[in-house]
Amino acid sequence: MTYFVSGGTYKTLTQSFHLGKSDLQCLDFTFNRFCKKLFKSENTEVVKDCQRYFDIDLPSSGLTKRQDKFIARYKYSDNIFD
Repeated sequence: MTYFVSGGTYKTLTQSFHLGKSDLQCLDFTFNRFCKKLFKSENTEVVKDCQRYFDIDLPSSGLTKRQDKFIARYKYSDNIFD
């Protein structure tokens, strides 16, 4: 399946990916608080161990991976609008 994205849409999508450092830290903090409640532990090391055990990435690293994947796919796609 191939998707076509115009240049203007591509620019909008890549700009919407951009989150500042404080935005990413806020997402990570909220996610870590959620995990503390989920795993019923206030100990940060225990929560990090659980995240590693269950292979749970922080939102900041997940967003970066998705952005890189999107950009790589866009560069190698046959886009008729460019």
